[in-house]
Amino acid sequence: MFGVLGTVLGLIAASQSGNVLESTSSEPLASSWSYHFRLQGPDGSSWQQFSGLADSEGNLYWLFCSLYGRVFTFYGCSLHSSDQDGNSRFDVTLGSGPGPLTNINLYLVAGSIVVTEVSAVLYGRSTSNGELLWTHDFRDEYLTIFRELGGVAHDGEGRVVVLAGAAAFALSVSTGETLWRRDLRRNAQSVGFGGPPIFDESGNVYCSKSSCMGRGPCKFFITSLDPHGTVRFETETRAWNRPVAVAQGRLVITDWHSAEGHPVELLDAEMGSRIVTLPGDSGGTPILISGELGFYIEGARHFNFFSPVQDVALTAFDLASGAIQWRFPLTGLGGGPLLTEEGNILVSQKLTVLEISPQGQLLRATRLRPNEPAPSEPRCDVAFGTLIFGGRWFSQCQDTVLAYDLPGAPGGGLGWNSLHGNAQHSNRPRVK
Repeated sequence: MFGVLGTVLGLIAASQSGNVLESTSSEPLASSWSYHFRLQGPDGSSWQQFSGLADSEGNLYWLFCSLYGRVFTFYGCSLHSSDQDGNSRFDVTLGSGPGPLTNINLYLVAGSIVVTEVSAVLYGRSTSNGELLWTHDFRDEYLTIFRELGGVAHDGEGRVVVLAGAAAFALSVSTGETLWRRDLRRNAQSVGFGGPPIFDESGNVYCSKSSCMGRGPCKFFITSLDPHGTVRFETETRAWNRPVAVAQGRLVITDWHSAEGHPVELLDAEMGSRIVTLPGDSGGTPILISGELGFYIEGARHFNFFSPVQDVALTAFDLASGAIQWRFPLTGLGGGPLLTEEGNILVSQKLTVLEISPQGQLLRATRLRPNEPAPSEPRCDVAFGTLIFGGRWFSQCQDTVLAYDLPGAPGGGLGWNSLHGNAQHSNRPRVK
């Protein structure tokens, strides 16, 4: 089946480009290493969450979590780090205790600092051994009863921007101290945020905001702040829209939650004015930007057993005008997409990784062979938390973290997508 898939896709790309494609091996590529972890019992369960985070040396970071009790009232997670060969480096407890479920998040790696959260308290830990270096408490920032932060991101330099309560904060990466705070309530009684902020090449911040007056209707905005926290513009938009990529004076926003569809819009990054709505439905997948082109998965949907994915394509658009440049048909969804150092796009379809050029040519289709699943576990068809470093591709399938050495060693650095930026969560796009 996979051989037929690679052949069909190769014929499609060849008909588009007229170039001879590199042949794909008939034998699937075995994993370089894998780590399976899940414990299930009558009194609780434990599992792992790999989100595709690494530092500049390729060390990986993910969470081990546990839930205990007949009514599940005890919860805890630990921060786990391994090197790129899967050898454990350290495990640090992040939070546990009796009571309701606690918000525990692993957000990003910023240089030598890994940033985590436990119920609106942010922690900066050393990437060397997990040692706690600083703490920043946001629990007094008029948070919801669930004590949720609105989003955390790294600007690629010295700032971590946090959305909490009704304000945006810039913190020092090295100390956790507040560099500036900007209240975004205006005349509204309550403000909410929808996802992490992103940054352009100049350090300007972009985020999504809801503004509500009492029990009346809420309004939704894309808000931009300059590097000092001064508001640049606010553009009213539909609910659930949020910024996902920005470069060369263009801001891409998309709807990540609505059941009514997920359109992609192109905005002017200086004024916030709308330029064009792109065709299709992004399904909330990451938007990539490389040079003068943007890329997204058109026709994607949130995973739904009753609504199978149909008419899916990797779509390239001109960043200036939004004009569609080409579409590469896909037969399903998997992990990614990621952008390699060479500017090629990696997309996984079930257990096949496609490497596609910025011109829409299929360069390589690599079939993957994970370890055999446990008898009670379905075969892994969808990858999560994808990451590429030094030609090695990482992801999580079901309850297993997997690593593969892809042929051709695509890229010598960290993979990039607009949801996490690079693996250190710098959302500044790569300029080729």
